[in-house]
Amino acid sequence: MPAYLLSFSKGFRIGYRSPERMIPTVTLLRAVISVSAVSGDFNLLSSVLNGQIGLCMLPLASSNGYIKPLVPINLNFVARVFDLVTERKGMSIQRKAERYSTLSASLEFVKALNASVSEGELPKIENLAGILGNQVNAKNVMSGEVIFYSRNEKLEDDVKVIIPRRVSEHRNTIDRLTGAATPFVVTYMQVSKLVLLANVPKGLEQQLEKALALLGEMGVGGLRSRGLGRFTLEKIKLPPEDEQVLGKIVPITIAPCNRYALVFGELPLSWDAVEWKNSFFDLQVITGYAGPSYAQVLFGPLIVTRPGAVVKIGDCSKTHEVERIEIGERLLPSTFVFVPLVIAGE
Repeated sequence: MPAYLLSFSKGFRIGYRSPERMIPTVTLLRAVISVSAVSGDFNLLSSVLNGQIGLCMLPLASSNGYIKPLVPINLNFVARVFDLVTERKGMSIQRKAERYSTLSASLEFVKALNASVSEGELPKIENLAGILGNQVNAKNVMSGEVIFYSRNEKLEDDVKVIIPRRVSEHRNTIDRLTGAATPFVVTYMQVSKLVLLANVPKGLEQQLEKALALLGEMGVGGLRSRGLGRFTLEKIKLPPEDEQVLGKIVPITIAPCNRYALVFGELPLSWDAVEWKNSFFDLQVITGYAGPSYAQVLFGPLIVTRPGAVVKIGDCSKTHEVERIEIGERLLPSTFVFVPLVIAGE
C-alpha cells in the first residue's frame, strides 16, 4: 500500500456551516472520480466506481526526519479504553486533550478487541483495557496532544504533531456602485502536511498518482479560488513498524468476516455487511449540492458513521458489494462511493 505526503499551500475547507476537521474519504473518492472524468482516464474512473480503490487521509507525527501517520481517537468508546489504560499506568491526561494513536497502536487495539470478546458477547471496556495495557504506552506532546503508541515503537521527546486547526479570517466585499464594504468571515482548516494512504490494484498506481497530482493543482473542497485545497504530492516510505501495519489495512469490502475492525472513513448505515447492534460508532449527516457548482441541485441528507467507528463485520456473503449511492437528477447525476479503509483483526 503506497503512502503519500500531501503538502498544502494553505489548508482546505470541506463543508459549509461547520468545516470538516479532515478531508473525508467520500470527498476524496468523489474528487478522484471528477478528475478522472476530466482527464479521460476511464480505467481509473471505473475502478473507483467499482470499489477497487480505497483512500484515507490522516494527520501525522514528525521527528528527526521520520513521519508517522496518526489515527484520531474521536469515538467515546475507543477514548474510554485508552484513557483507562493510562489511568492504570498512573499517567494523567487533560480532559480536553486531543488523542491520537499510531498505526501500530491501532492494530494492537483491534487485536485486543477481538481477543477480549466471546461468541455472542459485547466487549467490556475493563477487559479490553487490561489486554491493551500490556501493549500500548502514551506520551504527552508539548503542543497538548496525547499519542498512544505500541511497545515496539519509539517516540522522540521532540516529536511534533501536525494536525488541521480551525482558522477564521475576516474579509470584505466591495460594492462597486456605492464603494461600501461588507465584512464577512471565512473559516477553514489550516494545515501544512497530511498523509494519504491508498489501496490500489496493480497497474493503477501511476494513474492514481497522476490523478492526485492534478487534483492538487485544481484543489479539493471549497474556496479554491482563494488558494484553499491545493497541495503537492510526494510518495514517502514510512518507518518499518508502520510499513508492517500497512499490510493489515484493507478496504472494508475484503475485511475478515465475524471480526471487529477500526474504520478510517465514512460508512452508511445501509451497508448490510456490518452487524450494527454489535458495533460502536457516532453518526454524521452529509448534505450539499449535486453535480457542477453552477447546477445548485440540493440533495437529501446521507446518514453515515464518523471515521474511527468500531464495526463488527458480519456474514462474508454480504461484504463484497460496494455501497454506491446515486443522488441528484437524471441529467445531473452525482455518485457517492463508500469504500473506507479499515484495520481489521486477523
